[in-house]
Amino acid sequence: MAQSEGKRGQRGRRAWEGVLGHLHRPLALLDSLLLVMPLFLFYQAGILYQLLVVNRGTLSINGADYLTLSALRWCAERRWLYAVLVAVVALALVLMLRWMSRRSRLSLQRYPAILFESVLYALFFSSFLHLLQSSPTQLSPVHSLLALAGPKSPWEMLFHSAGAGFNEEMVFRLGLFGGIVHASRRLRFPRTLALVLAFVLSSAAFSAIHYFGPYGDVFAFDSFMYRLLAGVLLATLYWWRGLAVAVYTHVLYDVYFFFVLNG
Repeated sequence: MAQSEGKRGQRGRRAWEGVLGHLHRPLALLDSLLLVMPLFLFYQAGILYQLLVVNRGTLSINGADYLTLSALRWCAERRWLYAVLVAVVALALVLMLRWMSRRSRLSLQRYPAILFESVLYALFFSSFLHLLQSSPTQLSPVHSLLALAGPKSPWEMLFHSAGAGFNEEMVFRLGLFGGIVHASRRLRFPRTLALVLAFVLSSAAFSAIHYFGPYGDVFAFDSFMYRLLAGVLLATLYWWRGLAVAVYTHVLYDVYFFFVLNG
């Protein structure tokens, strides 16, 4: 009996040490790219479904997805060509990441922990941000127009959630936040100043992009500040926990909004 209790205690300590070790080590970029690849493939599958099956003459796409927009312009009306292009890119990603996994020992076993961690952050963010809406400042809901003209079916909600989480984190956190930090270091800016610039500029750009384009919201200071704060929170996750955690937290927050808060 004592031996079995001792073994259970050792397993419990190892599990706890594993959790602490996971939280102590931010996810490497190669690991993150591998773990978010399913979202990219699901999002592209949604675009192909619209092009090849729905065929209503209009295409719903994430506003920060500049790569897909460029590819669609290059393919013009040849939808089959875009399907081939997506298949080639997907295959190249799989082969590249498979090679990287052999060279860099990518941590696939951390995937369940990343998802669980992202669920907790998404629930915290949704509770915190929507608590602000009930405060005396009365921050307006950031998706008010989307609630009227946004996705209705479950697959559209999942498609938009995956597209927003993947593309916006790639552009504003990996690209803009990471680019500002890198450029500031090259210019020998103080570390604190580099981080402040990265947090402020990337979050402000993330908020501002929601007011441009044919589906952009009407500008309101309250909703701008709401999105700015959301950008700061996601940038904090990116800096502290890595790209994959920021991406999945963003996706899960949008899923929570569409399916729970927006009915």
